[in-house]
Amino acid sequence: RHPDVPTLCHPVGGASATIRGNHIREMRSAGASLRGCQNGTAIQIGTHASEVGEALIEDNVIEAFQKSGIVVEHAGSRAIVVNNRVIGDGPSTVIAQNGIDVNFGADGLVEGNRVSGEIYAPSPLASGILFYQPGKHVRAVGNLVEKADFGIIAIDANGVAIEENVVVDSPGLGIDLDEAETGTTAARVVRNVARGSGYDSFFASPLSGGNRIEEN
Repeated sequence: RHPDVPTLCHPVGGASATIRGNHIREMRSAGASLRGCQNGTAIQIGTHASEVGEALIEDNVIEAFQKSGIVVEHAGSRAIVVNNRVIGDGPSTVIAQNGIDVNFGADGLVEGNRVSGEIYAPSPLASGILFYQPGKHVRAVGNLVEKADFGIIAIDANGVAIEENVVVDSPGLGIDLDEAETGTTAARVVRNVARGSGYDSFFASPLSGGNRIEEN
C-alpha cells in the first residue's frame, strides 16, 4: 500500500516503456477517508503539464486503484493498451473511477481489454473507457465493458473509432458521444453491442454531429 498515492509506472520526458504481465493493486490512499481525492493511478503515460511518453501496456491485471487504472495524457503521448483486465471498486460512494482514460490530445489504441466495476453510487459519473478531448488517432476495438456508469464515452473527440465492443449493464449510457465544449464529431461507431443500459445504449449529445453510427 502506498500512503502518498504514487503511480506504479509513469513514462514522461519522451520516455517509452513496455508494461506487460503485471498484477497491479493498491494504488490508493492508505486511509479510507482520503480515497475521494482525485489521484491514484496505476499506470500513467505523460501528464497534463506538457510531459509526454509512450508505451505498450499489455496483459496486466489492475485493481484496487483510487481514480484511474490506465491514463494516457497530453498531446504527443501515445499508447497501445491491449488485453488488460481493469477492475474498479464500484459501486463506490466516494469517487467516480475511470478504467482506461486517453485525454488532452493523446493518441491510443485500446483493444481487447476487459473493464468492469466503475460505478459511482450517488449518480452515474464513472466510466469504463474514456476519451476526453483526445488526439485524432484514437480507437476502442473489441473491448468488453461491464457495469461501468458510462461504458465507452468520447467527449470533444474528432475522428474517434469505436468498433466491435461489447458494453453491458451500464447504469448510465452504454456508448456515449458527448460534449464539454465542442462536441464529438466524425466518430465511427460500428458493430458494437450495448445492452442493459440504465438510460440509452447509444447516445450523441446536441453538439456532436457528423458521426457514423451503424451496424450496431
